Amino acid sequence: MNPNLASSLVAALLAGVLVAQPSLARAETFNRDVTDLTVAKESIVAAPPAAVWRAWTDPAVITQFFAQRARIELAPGGAYEMLFLLDAPEGQQGSEGCTVLAYVPEKVLAFSWNAPPRFKDARGQHTWVVVELEALPESRTRVRLTHYGFGRGEEWAQVHAYFDRAWGNVMKSLAAHFAPAQGTPATS
Repeated sequence: MNPNLASSLVAALLAGVLVAQPSLARAETFNRDVTDLTVAKESIVAAPPAAVWRAWTDPAVITQFFAQRARIELAPGGAYEMLFLLDAPEGQQGSEGCTVLAYVPEKVLAFSWNAPPRFKDARGQHTWVVVELEALPESRTRVRLTHYGFGRGEEWAQVHAYFDRAWGNVMKSLAAHFAPAQGTPATS
């Protein structure tokens, strides 16, 4: 992805100008004490951008590598919820209340995100994630994930450390999902 496009997208997200369909928007509270702390992960995936895009936007695929259950409404303001703890009370199962912020099909996806329930103060203050896809030769895709919006203080430092590990695991799982089995191309 063009770095200028990614920077412009992030700037628009920060300015709050990317809710194109207000009827779908859910009430979200974003962290207002944002620092320059980010989590950035990158992976090369053995699949073309269309397949990787589907992996991030289709609940039937994302549940194969990321979460047990997913609710995704691919529209600005639509749900982008990954559920990990299905037996937990509602609101404590995963990323409930998170939404699609913006997207460019097969290129970039931005969504809001929340901290796990154990981080009581940070949990109610959403951050945001930008996933960028870049086509590479041989039907491969470079996937860049950047998580923004971390705040100040000890709890936020713990949230940052948590997501540094968690997003690394998600990216490894995504790459493994598309890894060719014994020389045959992966499909999804």
